[in-house]
Amino acid sequence: MPGRVIVGILLVKWIIWSVSLGSGTSGGVLALLLMRGGALGGLEAMPLPDEGVGFWPLISMGAILGGTMRSPFTGVIFAVVAYPDEPLRVVVYYMAETGFTRFPVVVRSNPHKLLGIISLSDLLKARTHHLEEEHRRERVVRIRLRFPLRSRRLHNAA
Repeated sequence: MPGRVIVGILLVKWIIWSVSLGSGTSGGVLALLLMRGGALGGLEAMPLPDEGVGFWPLISMGAILGGTMRSPFTGVIFAVVAYPDEPLRVVVYYMAETGFTRFPVVVRSNPHKLLGIISLSDLLKARTHHLEEEHRRERVVRIRLRFPLRSRRLHNAA
């Protein structure tokens, strides 16, 4: 049943989009593209793995929009965030997994509140600082002790 509703929305929006473009007006194209992408994503979500309710429609909307704009990487945006209570090691793993080198840092209880942005260069600075601290702690201080009494005894005995 949900598949038929999605196909119906897809067909109706396709017809509306064709009429809108054919009439020469410029209004309504963006909304129709997004609706068409959402409907296609809903159809794709049926055989694809379950990643959440709106995941596949969102991906499809971005793909349709990016394809229409002829900039596919601009149309598809993945929101990956970091939280202030996460260790830096976790953020490095996120960067390695996604290939992104900057993440917004948001409050876990309120993801709309931006605290800042953490970048790869910030992580490298933190690692360099940590290595310098370790180097200072591990540095061996050499103390040369001279025992003047012993050298005097050896000198006096001779």
